[in-house]
Amino acid sequence: MPGRSMAIRQKYSRKITVGAATYRWHLAIDDDYPWLKTVLVLAEGNRNGAQLSAHSHAEIVSPGLVRRVIEKGLSQGWDPQAGAAESLALSREAARDAFGCFPREIVRAGHRCAWTPEGDETMHLKIWSLELPDGQVLMAGGIPWYDEITDEMAGALVDLALAQGWEPARRGLEVFWPDPSLAGEVLWRALIKNR
Repeated sequence: MPGRSMAIRQKYSRKITVGAATYRWHLAIDDDYPWLKTVLVLAEGNRNGAQLSAHSHAEIVSPGLVRRVIEKGLSQGWDPQAGAAESLALSREAARDAFGCFPREIVRAGHRCAWTPEGDETMHLKIWSLELPDGQVLMAGGIPWYDEITDEMAGALVDLALAQGWEPARRGLEVFWPDPSLAGEVLWRALIKNR
């Protein structure tokens, strides 16, 4: 919500405790972009202090997600006791990690894999072997928003890639891109099934 002041009013905020500290958080929804939500966090008792903010496309923002946003902010140097000039807006990638808990783990056809969405303008899905993290990486483009991707979608993509020759346990191979039209079909079919 560029250009707008985003203060946290106590009346419309909720308390949350993370570790030994108590915070107030508020979910701001932009009238012009109702699918874009902004989580705003301040330390309890420091109304004019450093604010933490993170954007999300998630339909539901629960206290558990807010806890992860706070933990991510703290890990990136946010000091909730500092002054307002020290406010931190999580990067798109950091917010995506906090809201989506990436990377996620799946097991398909005996392969233990991890997956995460990547990219800003064009989303890609990146999948790699947990047994051999430096093995061949699987990538697929044209995926939906990161908060719509499910383990089932990633698993369906793994199945397709394995059938097309992906070798997750081999080092030194370039990134494997499955047939884009088939990958798109597999991903969208899984997306529609989950709606």
